[in-house]
Amino acid sequence: MESPQDDRPHRIPDAEGQELFRALQRALASGRPLDLLVSVGSLLDSIDERNADPARALGPSLADLVLSFVDTPYAETTAALLVLRELHPVLPHADRVAAELGRRDDAVPGWLRELGRARAAGSTWTITEVGGDAVDHLAGVRLPDGSSLTTAVILDRATGGHVLDGVVLPLAVDDVVGQARSQAGDAIDVARLDADPWAASVTRAIDGGAAQDTPVVTATWPLCRPVVEWVVRLNATHDA
Repeated sequence: MESPQDDRPHRIPDAEGQELFRALQRALASGRPLDLLVSVGSLLDSIDERNADPARALGPSLADLVLSFVDTPYAETTAALLVLRELHPVLPHADRVAAELGRRDDAVPGWLRELGRARAAGSTWTITEVGGDAVDHLAGVRLPDGSSLTTAVILDRATGGHVLDGVVLPLAVDDVVGQARSQAGDAIDVARLDADPWAASVTRAIDGGAAQDTPVVTATWPLCRPVVEWVVRLNATHDA
C-alpha cells in the first residue's frame, strides 16, 4: 500500500468504504485499463440519480464521494479521481480535484495520468442479426498507451427506445466488427454510421431505458453505462 504524501488523516472508515477501497486496489493492481475504468464507472452508476428509488433515503452523493477521495491520499483514490474527472462531464469540486491531483505523486500508470488524451478510434457501427430483434451499436476509443476499448450497446430493434444490454471490450472496434463478420457471415447485417447520428441513437436509447418504470438490469448494464457515455461523447466530438 502506498504511503501517504502528507499528514492528512486517511479516511476509510467503514466496511462499505473498505470494500470500495479493496475493489479499487484490485482494479489498479491488475494493470488493465478496462478493469479500472469499469470499476470506477460502476461506482458512478451506483450513485447515479437515474437509478434512485424515491421511496428510500438518499445515500452518498457524487460530491460526497469526490470529497472522500480528495481527503484520502492513496494511490487507489488518486486513480479513481483521475478516472472520475474523465467519465463525469461535470464533476463536483473539479477545481479542488485538480489541485489535489497536482500535489499527489503516487505511482500510477502513465496512461491514467494522460487519460484526457483518449480519443475516438475507428468507425461507429451497427450490427443486426438477420431476423433478430436487437441492434448492436459499436464504437471505440484509443487510450494514451495505445491500447483500445470498444463499447457494444444492444438496442431494441423495433423502436430503438431503450438499451437491452451493454458491454465494454478490450479490443479495437474495427477488430470486433471484423471478427463478427468472419464468424457470422451472412447471418448479420453490418453498417457503418456517421458518428453524430450513431451517438444520437445510443443517447436516446440510454435516456429512454433509464426512464422506464422497470429499467433493464443485466450483469453488465447499467454498470458500464458511465464508460459507454464517455465513449459516446468522445465519438460525437471526434470531428468537431
